[in-house]
Amino acid sequence: MEIHLSGGFDKTNMVFIDDNIRLGTEEFRIRYGHGDRLEVTSGGIYVSTYFGGEVTVTENGYSLEMKPGGDVYTLPGNSGDIFSIMVSWTVSGGFTCNILHDDGDYPENMFITGPGISILEGEDAWNWELNDFEMIPVHSSPHLFWKIVWLEGEGTIRFAPDPGGTGHFGIEGMAVDDVYETGSGDLPVPGTAGYYMLVVNLRSGQVSVTRPQVYLIGDAVGSWNAQNQDFRFNVDNSNKLISLLKLLEGGSIRMYAWQDKGWFTHWWHSEFNVYNGRIVYRGNGLNLEPVGVIPGFHTIELDFINGEASIELCGCS
Repeated sequence: MEIHLSGGFDKTNMVFIDDNIRLGTEEFRIRYGHGDRLEVTSGGIYVSTYFGGEVTVTENGYSLEMKPGGDVYTLPGNSGDIFSIMVSWTVSGGFTCNILHDDGDYPENMFITGPGISILEGEDAWNWELNDFEMIPVHSSPHLFWKIVWLEGEGTIRFAPDPGGTGHFGIEGMAVDDVYETGSGDLPVPGTAGYYMLVVNLRSGQVSVTRPQVYLIGDAVGSWNAQNQDFRFNVDNSNKLISLLKLLEGGSIRMYAWQDKGWFTHWWHSEFNVYNGRIVYRGNGLNLEPVGVIPGFHTIELDFINGEASIELCGCS
């Protein structure tokens, strides 16, 4: 069985995905190429081209250790179920593999409305057709949607998978560690106006409301390590911007948003970048083209209210 490359070849990150795959109870391995190893004759070098290792049971499937030449895999408790298989590779983290139960269809879109987010007043603030707040799908996780938004100092919001509001929902109870259970009640916005990151988890039936976390990653910062605090953006609510002033090495620059509740797995699943003064999100799409910068101090300003942004070289030090 072949797992297909999604989004094309890339030097920094790639993902291989196949859905609706029935896996039996027998042992198996994952490999690249058409053999188990590469050889150099006369007692030379042997290079394993297959992976094996430990299997960890997760909330909705399995996480596989990707150890070259490792032991064969077996899936505890599996009785021939249907799965989605995702093998990811990044230049910094190597290979990872997740095998998830195919647990039903999720909507392709998610929208937000309500006086807590809308600039309109009265009934217009609850009019789904007048409020264009569409969330961003998390790549390779059809149950997750995210969006960095400006929330007012008072009011409530609701979510819906339809732009007309069909199937709308809110929350129940109080937040625990910034996480609400979904339900029929309106979600009250925090008491202080500012930028917040909203994430809807349809699998767990939860919604999180957190302070935004936005990071740089890539050649221009000299690191592909995720959540590098040296390259975390500042939330400037007084100017309604999320911004960063930093000395960059030059080369490709990438940006992503993060949520620290254990729902996100890879930085590029919530990636975005700036093209012609606009914020462009990867979502479920193909790999974004990296944005090149020359060495020097740069100011990056992100306006998530209007979707506008800038990356500028400055003469500061």
